[in-house]
Amino acid sequence: MAFVMNTWYVAAWPQEVRSDEILARTVCDEAMVFFRDREGRPSALEDRCCHRQMPLALGRLEQDCTLRCMYHGMRYDASGACVEIPGQSNIPDTAKVRSYPAVERHGYVWVWPGQAALADPALIPDIFERNDHPDWSSVGGTIHLRANFKLLADNLIDTTHETYVHMGSLGDDRIQANPIKVTGDAESVQVTRWILDHDAAPLWREALNKEGNVDRWQIIRFQPRATAAAAPRAAT
Repeated sequence: MAFVMNTWYVAAWPQEVRSDEILARTVCDEAMVFFRDREGRPSALEDRCCHRQMPLALGRLEQDCTLRCMYHGMRYDASGACVEIPGQSNIPDTAKVRSYPAVERHGYVWVWPGQAALADPALIPDIFERNDHPDWSSVGGTIHLRANFKLLADNLIDTTHETYVHMGSLGDDRIQANPIKVTGDAESVQVTRWILDHDAAPLWREALNKEGNVDRWQIIRFQPRATAAAAPRAAT
């Protein structure tokens, strides 16, 4: 599969990139290892030693926040440069592995798998900025799907399926009866659905803890290549 490489992708939850462990992830078919540098910032390197291609994920995180390959002991810093070769004092300039730009922002660790020179943190999508807001709280987890990520984007962008898939919780006939409105710009696509003055679906009725009709709205913004944020709400 061909991926868009010059963009930011969510690679991990911040708590997954620990100060004392190595995390292995594959992003856009690129095998990477994540760890924290001395300042606690996330770092990402290609998951292979430059000597015999041993996965660095099978290595060891040293106390000075460097990665040691456990085949011949070569040690790498957060930039990907080899800083130690056991048995010799000379370290060739070519003794290094690829380093990927990585940033922690909006409650995620992001990685840029493309050209490092183009990795501007300002390009990280702002649709999750509310995760940083003191008046908001957020929870999350990871669901592993055996499917193309495009199918998940399709599922989130068009919630018409709620009428049928989630009947008895989120879904009711009012969803499919109220068409979506699609807008967009050069950066994103937004889908909006308003359902006004109707009996709440079971989940919302329980969440609001009151009877009577509600106004319900669904606002979903998709920002290629793989970022979607939804704001479903119901209010009396």
